[in-house]
Amino acid sequence: MRRLLIASLCLLAACSSAPAPEATQPPARPAGCKTPQVFASVPGYTPIYADRGPGGAYSEVDPAAYAAMKQRMEAFWNDLNAWLAMSNAVAAGKPGTQSACAIRWLEDWAAGAHMLSPPKDADVAAQYQSRYEMKWALQGIATAYALVLRREATPAQHARIAPWLRAAGREVAAFNIERPGDGKLNNHYYWGGAAAMAAGVATDDADLIRLARRTYEAGIDSIAADGSLPRERTRRQQALHYHGYSLTPLTLMAELARLRGEDWYAYKPEQLPKLVAVVTRGMRDPAWGADFFGTPQSAELIKTCSDNRAWSIFWRKRDPDGIGPLAPPPGECSYRSLGGDLAMLMQRGYFRGR
Repeated sequence: MRRLLIASLCLLAACSSAPAPEATQPPARPAGCKTPQVFASVPGYTPIYADRGPGGAYSEVDPAAYAAMKQRMEAFWNDLNAWLAMSNAVAAGKPGTQSACAIRWLEDWAAGAHMLSPPKDADVAAQYQSRYEMKWALQGIATAYALVLRREATPAQHARIAPWLRAAGREVAAFNIERPGDGKLNNHYYWGGAAAMAAGVATDDADLIRLARRTYEAGIDSIAADGSLPRERTRRQQALHYHGYSLTPLTLMAELARLRGEDWYAYKPEQLPKLVAVVTRGMRDPAWGADFFGTPQSAELIKTCSDNRAWSIFWRKRDPDGIGPLAPPPGECSYRSLGGDLAMLMQRGYFRGR
């Protein structure tokens, strides 16, 4: 057993000293709209890396350290959920005063250099979890802005928000897409691509979209003939979870591309459905999943509103009987890392699906 100490979890941190984008100051805060949390850093936690057999080493979280981190993160997570609830209300046609407050929170985050604070610890290896937190939060924020809230922003507001989202997208891309090393081509690589894509679409940044396209094609290329992802096969009893967890960002990238009139699904179109078929059958037939992955698969992380099942919302029309029961109805799940209530956004035409 070996131990990796993540000494400093810098929420949404990145190796950048870039200041918050300068623009005209925002107007007075809307009535009843509080100031959101803007964190520079929170404590990290210690994963324990356990050897689970050949090719099966993966991390298990130290419960006490994780609990301490979660306690400090809770306020930000609550604010992000509250912000997504505002975005969901706008998308559902019930904005009230929530549109103005949601835009103001984006301006607050931009002015506070949220996601752009330099890590406290100089050891890059100790900062991985903070990078992961950054890309997950950025994807949720940028997706909701790209789909729902950008059209609600004035040109002056967009001028204050867009440089911040673009800078955060570039930091995510630098670590998750362009960083050298052979450990990239797994779910973190795809989630980094989806975060870069969301930021690129939200800000019309062609470079971010180009980098996202690279991750999408790499993900599609990595799908084996049997529909599995070789790097995620090593996850032992969590292999099914990580296959679904990879399928979600790959699907979201293709869906976001449609907002720009691009059909990414057309790239090797036979590949992604093979991955969909593996994940669908594994989730619906545990005995088959145990045989396919070589060990019984844990269902602990595969819950109705988990990110590893969010892909089903986009694919349910392709297989209503097989995939349909896996997909939540509108109003049931708001995904913090994916931009809100995806089923409702799909229902109201923000996404097309397969």
